[in-house]
Amino acid sequence: MRVQKLSILFISFSFIFSFWSSAWAISFSDLSPALKVQLQRQKTVVIPVTLEDHLLKGAVFRWVPKRSPVELAAIFFDYDKQYLFLPGMTSTRVIEWKGAQARVRHRMNPMAFIIDQPPAYFHSSFFDFTAFSYDLYERVEQRDGAYLISWEMPPEARAHRSQEKGSILFESVGGGTLISYQNETEPFFYEALFGSQNISPVGQSMQAFFRQTAQQYYEKTIRYFLWYSDSLFKREGYVWKRVNRMLEVLERTPRIKGESSGLTERPGEEF
Repeated sequence: MRVQKLSILFISFSFIFSFWSSAWAISFSDLSPALKVQLQRQKTVVIPVTLEDHLLKGAVFRWVPKRSPVELAAIFFDYDKQYLFLPGMTSTRVIEWKGAQARVRHRMNPMAFIIDQPPAYFHSSFFDFTAFSYDLYERVEQRDGAYLISWEMPPEARAHRSQEKGSILFESVGGGTLISYQNETEPFFYEALFGSQNISPVGQSMQAFFRQTAQQYYEKTIRYFLWYSDSLFKREGYVWKRVNRMLEVLERTPRIKGESSGLTERPGEEF
């Protein structure tokens, strides 16, 4: 019965997804009933990564009880602190602001794709020495109590034809927040390795390895984000300082015609 109510609830959220359809290839409504039950039980739902047009595309869903969308979105929005939960990041730093969009410089150690360790493991100077840097444009949007943070690699920053774009959506569901994460990335040197139409068996094995590695990375991103968020909620008032910062950025950003003018949370729906 609760799963049926949850399905009905998400029909009412279809208008939210239509606003951001360009950022999402899969939504809650695409999930099977069995996967929706897993979400209700606070399990992480990981959509298997596919390889399309050189892009490793995957999605992760998680329902978090007793947390509001604005709180969780504000934690993810603190770009200078993202390295504390993004796997393999030795640092993240905003180098430019333009409205609600920031250019964020990420410094990452590729060993994170091989070594399964929490983010703090890679914060030593040794791992920074072997890391590489890349930039992402990251933007926050809000409508009717839901918050979307999207990212994309600037065209001029795409080294070795690599690219990345994705988004994370936070919306109020059942007295908690549904997190919907999606990312697609083209690995460095992918064109050089697999540009040919006829890929050898060895090349096919490497592609399978890339898919599995990307899937694990996407899942760890959400897992570590939740661990990090839980630690912040234990610090009285700390999360709401971040909330106020995010709302200030949204307030000074010109609104799209027809967009809701309020920044308040709408009442959470029930399962």
